[in-house]
Amino acid sequence: MTHANMVNATLQGADLFEADLTNAKLAGANLEGANFQHAILEGANIRKARNWQNAIFDDDIWEKLSSQKD
Repeated sequence: MTHANMVNATLQGADLFEADLTNAKLAGANLEGANFQHAILEGANIRKARNWQNAIFDDDIWEKLSSQKD
């Protein structure tokens, strides 16, 4: 799914375990409860998505996302 365009998509509760979301466009997508564990998220614009704080990420990804400035 590299370069996937999921702008404004409803991914609420989606199981994206181990998905390759390299460079995915997620602006405005609802990520609440989505499982991104072991997903490849290099270049994905996670912080432009809605409810990204309520998604499930690996600890290292979570730390990186939560420490970034807007």
